[in-house]
Parts: sequence; C-alpha cells; structure tokens
Amino acid sequence: MFTFQRVTRARLPVLAAVVFSAAIALSGCGSDSESGSDSAESAAVEVTDAWVRTSDGPMTAIYAVIDNTTDADITIDSAANTASSITELHEMAMIDGEMVMQEKAGGVVLPANSEVVLQPGGDHIMAMGMTGPVQVGDEIEVTLTLSNGQTVSFMAVGKESAAGDEEYHGGDDMEMNGDME
Repeated sequence: MFTFQRVTRARLPVLAAVVFSAAIALSGCGSDSESGSDSAESAAVEVTDAWVRTSDGPMTAIYAVIDNTTDADITIDSAANTASSITELHEMAMIDGEMVMQEKAGGVVLPANSEVVLQPGGDHIMAMGMTGPVQVGDEIEVTLTLSNGQTVSFMAVGKESAAGDEEYHGGDDMEMNGDME
C-alpha cells in the first residue's frame, strides 16, 4: 500500500527531478501525426538529382526532381540557398512572342503522389546576386519552404550545362550570362 509522506526540504530537489524526468518521458509519447512533426511531413517530400548550373554570376539556376508522396497537393512557396542573396521560383513563359523566364506567381505546385522535375526550359529555382562563382563539383545548400509550413533542405552539386539561351523577364536590372534558364 502506498502512503504519502511529508516532503521535507531535503527531499524536494529529488522530487522535482523525478517529476521533470517523467514530464520529459511523457512528452515523447505522442505520435508524429498528433504533434505535427517536421520529420513526418518533410519526409513526404523527397528531393533527388539536385544540381546547380556552374556560373561566375550574377545568377545561376538550380534543378532537381521533387517527389510528393502524400495524398495532398503541396506548394513550394519559396526557396533559399547558400550561393546567393536572392532566390526565386521561376518558370518559362511566352511573352510578346518570345520564350522568357520569369518569377512563378503562386509557387511551384507538387501534386499529390506525383513527381515534379525542375529542369532547364521549365520550372526551376533561380539564384540571383551570387556571393561567388559556382564551379563543377561545388555544393550549395538549398532550402524549400512548403505551403504546409515545413521546410526541406538538400544539397545541389555544380554541373556544366549546354541548355538554351533564354532572356530573363524580371523586375531587377540584373543581366543574365546568356545561358541561364
């Protein structure tokens, strides 16, 4: 039978440690779906084959295959990277009879249970205001912010590309190197 004893000042620190330990142990008992864990939702968006076009600046492009393994559409709202001060989500669009790249309004939608390929000539991530050159084999970290509030980070490796020569249709006065998409 359990009996209550009077807690003396000498036993108070021990009791506090026991209560604190129990609280910590119990906080880990919830499931990921209950707690909205980053790891459960981030794992649902997987990035593979990520690369960044080599460039001396002022811009370059980042490409990847992004797989949404959930039953709901998720939008990439924004991106950041370690090679530049400005990062935008871009698309190719026909403007005044010319194919140009521009910022993609509304972000990049990742349809449920589908894969989206960010590639030259299509949707891609633009790194603008580069802080230094990106050479073959260099790695930059890219972080995507998703519409569900989660973030997904990945590394993109520098590769040369012979992709087309599109014009940038944006609000900045930055000039392209002539070979960015």
